[in-house]
Amino acid sequence: MSQPLVIFKAINNSEQQHMLLQKLLADQIPVSIRMPDESDLELIPMSLNSSLQVKCQYQGTVFIEDVPCNLMMNFTSNGERYMAEVQARLKGNVLSLGVLNLFHLQRRKNFRYILPPNHPGFFRVKTLGLQPVKTTMRLIDISTEGCAVLLKDQNLDLNVGQELAGEIVLEGQKSILITALLQNLRPNEDQSLTLGLKFLHTAQNREGDIVQALTMLQRSLFLKKVS
Repeated sequence: MSQPLVIFKAINNSEQQHMLLQKLLADQIPVSIRMPDESDLELIPMSLNSSLQVKCQYQGTVFIEDVPCNLMMNFTSNGERYMAEVQARLKGNVLSLGVLNLFHLQRRKNFRYILPPNHPGFFRVKTLGLQPVKTTMRLIDISTEGCAVLLKDQNLDLNVGQELAGEIVLEGQKSILITALLQNLRPNEDQSLTLGLKFLHTAQNREGDIVQALTMLQRSLFLKKVS
């Protein structure tokens, strides 16, 4: 049975956002703020206004009075994990956390994650069948079961049922060695090919590596947006 991926699902409905944050107050759920120096600050929300500003008591010297900065906030409610982009502003000993974007970190089985076009991933093929090759295919989407890739190299002799071995490379993540079965291929108008690959995990259990890499990729994209 495949492991579920962790998917960042945006919560855009303002009423849902307010209800979720209101539950933080009712249940006295702590929130964790990732500070600029990469340390974590745990706070207990004490109030929430209609503008989705979570206010917390704060005693410290990290924040400058009335100078806003964007940070990441994490919390757990009813066993579910959430992450938010917040604008922090200190006034006196009250830290106001204005929620800009809110995400539910869902665990989803059989989910294909579509790679953002400006943050591509690649499948670097080293063997095709029993023959050594050297070519790179761009990842279109990926799951723990397989992936779709775009191939522009027209010199490869490809047939459905062939095995390909190489490494999956996602931006900023450790490469993942995989073996895959070519399940289907489709020609495109620009002479490229779209390949459907099924991962073979029997010899090498890489599912956990894929789950971890995709979780970290989404987190890094989120952090880049915050910064």
